[in-house]
Amino acid sequence: NSFTPNGDGLNDVFYPSGKFHDNTDGLEHYEFVVYNRWGELMFESTTPYEGWDGTYKGKFVMQEVYVWKITVYDPIKSKKEVHTGTVTMVK
Repeated sequence: NSFTPNGDGLNDVFYPSGKFHDNTDGLEHYEFVVYNRWGELMFESTTPYEGWDGTYKGKFVMQEVYVWKITVYDPIKSKKEVHTGTVTMVK
């Protein structure tokens, strides 16, 4: 799990993917966030397919591991699901 926002057009943006992340039912529950190791919010989106470009306040962040969290709606179970993981930003 890594991405390289170096402007070469390959793997420049970190996008969530998986089951229900683009489900139009329950879209009001969708949230994708990225935190640094101190728990500071680096990126937040409520729009599916909107990814993180490795910047915070217009500047590239340090090369390190970041924690992501995505909240989606599962229409089969009629409830929200929260998934977490890490991604390494490599310059």
